[in-house]
Amino acid sequence: MGIARIEIDNRDYVKAEEHLKKAIELDPENYVAMYHLAKIYIIWGRYSDASNLLEMAIAKGLISTEAYTMLRDSYQAAGDYAAEKRITDQIEVLNKRGN
Repeated sequence: MGIARIEIDNRDYVKAEEHLKKAIELDPENYVAMYHLAKIYIIWGRYSDASNLLEMAIAKGLISTEAYTMLRDSYQAAGDYAAEKRITDQIEVLNKRGN
């Protein structure tokens, strides 16, 4: 993840994508790599890919209001308003729990 982080900071998203995909390939439970790869896909306008990664990351244990917010925004950008509403409801639950 360290090399990918440097590449993201340098805005070399293509190389970062390669490293993050490799990290996920080596460890399919690596929800941190999924999260950062989703951020790149959002930058590129690949909202469906970002949504899929974020859903997987959350299913694997990522509990972060920021991740849920990114997921909601990805669904909104893709025009999937039912999914956007579902995630908005989940964000409200997280906020009540203090996550």
